[in-house]
Amino acid sequence: MTMNNYVLSKAKLKYWLEDIRRRNELWAPVGERDSVSYLKNPKGEDVATEFTNSLDCPKYIFSPQQDPICNFEIKGRGEVVVEEIKPDTTPRVVFGLRPPDVRGLEIMDAYLLKDKVDERYKAKRDNTTVVSLGYHNPAPCCFAEAVGVDLFPKKGSDILLTDLGRSYYVETLSEKGENLVSEHFNEADDIVRNEAWDIQKRSKGTTDFDLHLDKWKDFTDSEIYTLPYWDEIYLGVIADSVATRYFYSGTYFKIVDVSKGTRGTRYKTWTTMYSPNFSVLPNGYDYKPSLKEKFKDWILEMFHFFPKRHGFIGCSGAHRCIAGMTTKHDIRKIIANVDFGT
Repeated sequence: MTMNNYVLSKAKLKYWLEDIRRRNELWAPVGERDSVSYLKNPKGEDVATEFTNSLDCPKYIFSPQQDPICNFEIKGRGEVVVEEIKPDTTPRVVFGLRPPDVRGLEIMDAYLLKDKVDERYKAKRDNTTVVSLGYHNPAPCCFAEAVGVDLFPKKGSDILLTDLGRSYYVETLSEKGENLVSEHFNEADDIVRNEAWDIQKRSKGTTDFDLHLDKWKDFTDSEIYTLPYWDEIYLGVIADSVATRYFYSGTYFKIVDVSKGTRGTRYKTWTTMYSPNFSVLPNGYDYKPSLKEKFKDWILEMFHFFPKRHGFIGCSGAHRCIAGMTTKHDIRKIIANVDFGT
């Protein structure tokens, strides 16, 4: 469809969000600066816009940390009655996604919508409208452009907002986005468009960082995986069992049954490579027993194996792994300084 341009006054933002909330399930950022999280159905006046990234990656909107799959009841004599919990098709709007999280959804799509499709995830993605907020104020340690993230992402967004100071330049990029346009919007003129394009142009390069990924192309999987470099770089890493809160790549799940008496519910839950017994097979064999192997696999999945499978880097560049995780390692330097022994 043809892209349309509008202007939305910041004074009218809360009224627009309230209109959305009356017709849809609304997820939006709430909090201040470094303590922002995406919450369900907040009041329009409570929604935050002056922040760089949320504390946790908001993948839980589409794939909850504990997602009930079915209810069951054990009747006896081997009979089990199963009641499927249907996928959630509630119409929802996610407001204020920052560019790294738009990329994060692309990473999740690669994991959960290609090959074998996760129908629960697909139902939420199909029924969600994404309103992204362009990156005119990235954090100093953000490296989004270094991993190919567009600071004003049209791909993956249904609506893109560019901050003009007292108002937003609004670009509708899909039919779902156009359907959210209301009486609070005004048509954009050439003066506004040029101002927005100038802001977008000036922002380019602010999150770039040379990761030297071109060097990786000259080596085989086996050569990269067995580099002595990995024997040193993992030192100081702390096993962080909640690390999955901070990144999209290496998305893992496990099945957990919670029951009381003869009735219970089966859940799909998050897990991480650092979780106890993550790599232990039913026969007791642990195929990734050391922290070094788990940390190395996480790095290589994002920057080597995922790109080979899907054509783009499996990292959002949001800097959460630098600012939030207990590894206290700067992933930018880890990648940029890989020693190939040449």
